Amino acid sequence: MLEKEYKYFLSIRDKLVKEHPNEYVVIRDENILGFYPSEEDALKNMSNYELGTFLVQECIPEDHNIHRHHSRVVFA
Repeated sequence: MLEKEYKYFLSIRDKLVKEHPNEYVVIRDENILGFYPSEEDALKNMSNYELGTFLVQECIPEDHNIHRHHSRVVFA
């Protein structure tokens, strides 16, 4: 799930890091839906999309990559 979006992110990562450092990009079906200052802002702005249908990824260099694991649970 979201493998296509993650591969797309990796293919344009260098460009995104230069143009949007430390921002969060939202990708769906190899389309960029927006850039946000925080992961929380990105998720709030994607509330009209079903969870699991888009990727939120921080625009940081590969050597600064942090692995995060999210569940599909939403707390209100």
